[in-house]
Amino acid sequence: MHDKVENLPSINNLYNESKVTPPDKDQLIVELTSTLSIIPGSLDSVFLRKNSNGDTEQSLRNTIQAYNLTGDGGFDFILIDCPPTYSSYTISAALASDFYIILSNPMHILLWGLIYLAK
Repeated sequence: MHDKVENLPSINNLYNESKVTPPDKDQLIVELTSTLSIIPGSLDSVFLRKNSNGDTEQSLRNTIQAYNLTGDGGFDFILIDCPPTYSSYTISAALASDFYIILSNPMHILLWGLIYLAK
C-alpha cells in the first residue's frame, strides 16, 4: 500500500532530496477538470528538514517558474494551503507567493508567530 501512495502525484515529490531537477508535471499536478487542477498534499512535506543552501525553500517557486504555471497559458490563480507552522514547506509557499492570506485566531501567542513569520 505504501508504494502505491509514493507513486501518486504529490507536493512531496517536489521536495524529494534525491532529485536534482523538478519532477515531471504528472508527478505533481492532478487535473480534476479542464479549469481546475490540484497538487495533492502530503504529511511528509510538513516535516521537511531545511538544507543549508535554501534549495528546499526555493523549490516551489522555481517549479512554478520552470513550468510557466502563471502568465500566458498558465493558471490565473495558484492557491497554496499550508499548515500554521514555521516549516520549510510554509516558507516555500510564502516565497512562491505574491500575496498572503493568514487565518488566525486573535490570541496573543499566535500573534508572536505571525510576527516571527513576517520577519
